[in-house]
Amino acid sequence: MYIRIKSINLFVLGILTLYSCQSKSKEPVDIWLIGDSTMARKSVSRNPESGWGEGLKEFFTEKDTIHNHAAGGRSTKSFITEKRWEAVKDSLKPGDFVVIQFGHNDEKNTPELYTDPETSFKQNLEKFILETKQQGAHPILCSAIVRRHFESDTSLIETHGAYIDAVQQTAEKTGVPYVDMEQLTHDLVLNLGRKRSAELYMINRKDSTHLNHDGAKAVAHLFVEDLQNSEHPLAFYLKSNLNE
Repeated sequence: MYIRIKSINLFVLGILTLYSCQSKSKEPVDIWLIGDSTMARKSVSRNPESGWGEGLKEFFTEKDTIHNHAAGGRSTKSFITEKRWEAVKDSLKPGDFVVIQFGHNDEKNTPELYTDPETSFKQNLEKFILETKQQGAHPILCSAIVRRHFESDTSLIETHGAYIDAVQQTAEKTGVPYVDMEQLTHDLVLNLGRKRSAELYMINRKDSTHLNHDGAKAVAHLFVEDLQNSEHPLAFYLKSNLNE
């Protein structure tokens, strides 16, 4: 009996030691965000508007750094031509994570923004992925979040079309982790319904695309939950209590 108890105690001690070592070896992480206004940081003058990239900060520790380079009105094309991507790429170091979400503005029919979902849009996403990997960093692809446009009480108007499929297909082609933010936010809005879902958006400005502070945190929560459910390595850096 003594031998058995001693063995159990040694086993428990080993587990505790391993956990202690893992906790101590947990280095701060750098997370880079590239995308459009639904992810971006907003000026004080636009308060309470916020992007879900800002809400993401609620779920990581103060030691971790979220570099939010998402910008309003940008598509994959303009993000590259304005050298915004070059600035991010040149700052990456091995072990960093890059979260990529575009689509809202790629569909706009203007020369400086528009990309074809079957060709140039996919090519730009692949450029982000390839160059992220070349820097030793880890890309994560996300589809664009849903617009809160109700068709009926049980359905929303589809506004992103082929761009959602294009992101998923690019993730599958490149073997990159994919978070279907469009589907996650679609389900969230429908489950809340017309009235309650309005509390997440800038309804006071008759805006059903952009989020307020509560919406930014709610959408970021969907993202981190997906990371946990898929056991993505970035989930290791999350706070133990997602409701903190």
